[in-house]
Amino acid sequence: MELHKVYIWDSKYGIPTNDEEARAIAAKLANTFETEPNPRMVAFGKKMEEFVRPAWTYFEDASELTAMYHVARDTENCLERIYCLGDLPDSYIANSTGIVARAAAENGLVVAREFEYTVQLLLPDGTEYYEGKKSDWRNDAEETEKRWQETLAKVRKRTGKLPKGYDARNTFLSLIIQEKIGKPLDLLCNQYHYIPTRMNYFDSFRKLQTELVDSFMFSTDIETGSENYFTSLIRINFHKEYNDLIDRLMPAAQPSNTDEGAVRQIALTDFYGVSEEENPKVHVGYHSHKAANHKWSISSREEAVVLAEAAADMLMYYLPHIGTAEDFTRFVQAHHAGETNFARLTLPDTNPNKRKFYLEQP
Repeated sequence: MELHKVYIWDSKYGIPTNDEEARAIAAKLANTFETEPNPRMVAFGKKMEEFVRPAWTYFEDASELTAMYHVARDTENCLERIYCLGDLPDSYIANSTGIVARAAAENGLVVAREFEYTVQLLLPDGTEYYEGKKSDWRNDAEETEKRWQETLAKVRKRTGKLPKGYDARNTFLSLIIQEKIGKPLDLLCNQYHYIPTRMNYFDSFRKLQTELVDSFMFSTDIETGSENYFTSLIRINFHKEYNDLIDRLMPAAQPSNTDEGAVRQIALTDFYGVSEEENPKVHVGYHSHKAANHKWSISSREEAVVLAEAAADMLMYYLPHIGTAEDFTRFVQAHHAGETNFARLTLPDTNPNKRKFYLEQP
């Protein structure tokens, strides 16, 4: 085992109680493989993603956290009987070893971390062996989780000025969206076999593909300057073979490319429900491809939170229904029949009757 790295294996291959046993089991399992991915290891990866996502979102581009976050992707098809997690980002999450131990224990896995003179062992029953001493790692892990949740709560409720700087704004919006829809969004991404790179950024979902959809784009942003604006956009590119279907379902839609035979690319949301004439906070601009871009003037974090949560609601309004042509057809029909919750997804100072299902032709 390499210094400082964390190694994980199924407890059925051995539960060590000291350094020598741990190193012997690790050596025996090295370069040995399963015939198919171990369900326990796959479940461990998904649990790690669940634990790490808030920290990964909060600290944004930390490479150590990204490595931990991608454990789900790495273990999904992992055949190695011993999995090396690598170094742990203790500078970002206090006692991150406890987070790994919790995810492993839920799935009957052993955790071993190699140090210069000893091996730290974290076993599924809560037992910890470290420097010849025996203790219960669960006590520290529970305290670590409590402190981390308190930190997130403080950041979420922080009031006052808007965050400055590109990274700070992305992190702020990502955290709001994650707290609003994190769990259902995770389930949908798993269903579509997709891991978004971040929550609020255009490229998050650009590569998401289904039977019906070539790409699904979701964006939120805070523009800062002499005035501050919140913007959001949802855009779908459908596979070319479904052009006729989309034309029938959305005859008034304004595609960004009207060339004959071009794939349909449609903006599916105008959740503000107001125009410049009705609300002085709303400004309508246009992208280079002539699609309307609603911008909402904001002056505080609180206003940005409300708008980001509304954008998250709209994302979850559309995203569950883009898997197949049949799913999307039923969804559009239900929307037009008034059988969805669209009218209830409103914002303060908006007119639900003005809200559009998709951007229509002028």
